[in-house]
Amino acid sequence: MRNLGTAVAVVLTVAASSASAQSVFTLTVGLGGQYAHITDAVAVANSDSDLGNYYVVNLAPGIYINDFPTVLRPMTIQSTQPLPPSARSSRRRCPCPTRRVSS
Repeated sequence: MRNLGTAVAVVLTVAASSASAQSVFTLTVGLGGQYAHITDAVAVANSDSDLGNYYVVNLAPGIYINDFPTVLRPMTIQSTQPLPPSARSSRRRCPCPTRRVSS
């Protein structure tokens, strides 16, 4: 009787762990990557109807202008390297379109 109980517990554990397994897909954006725009990579991830698949979008260093993806599923969007200090300081001087300028 004990052996049967142990066998059932092992089968249930294996079934539960295989059901929660997910596939991870990596998409690359930027110079030398699969996609030129963040929006294109996110659109590919969004088009996958299997929510068991997880996407990681790696961004090459650069400035992505007017590239605003709509994210419809869980995913990670990350930079492969931070911007150099000279690029970060030039971004701060740009006026922000959502910021009100007081007269």
